[in-house]
Amino acid sequence: MPAIEVLKRLRMINRDYRFLVLSMYPEEQYAVRVIKAGASGYLTKESAPEELITAIRKITAGRKYITSSVAEKLAAEVEPDAERPAHHTLSDREFEVFSPYCFG
Repeated sequence: MPAIEVLKRLRMINRDYRFLVLSMYPEEQYAVRVIKAGASGYLTKESAPEELITAIRKITAGRKYITSSVAEKLAAEVEPDAERPAHHTLSDREFEVFSPYCFG
């Protein structure tokens, strides 16, 4: 089962669960999607160990953890009349099917 779908289902089971997604994919590809699906944070595997510790502490304290670049992307998502690349309009499933062809 795709990770985003698993995350959505786990959030339906219990809204109190907190998830930090640690991914091999760059933030540009998945961060906004996993935050929207219910993750409490998103980091790439290349993140510094100190940043991982900071994220875990913040999330266990009941808060969200996102980098400044993810914050900018989330802000752009709610901006009215913003021009977005065509792949940003895909559903999670469409993006999943499309990704291997573009992101390897």
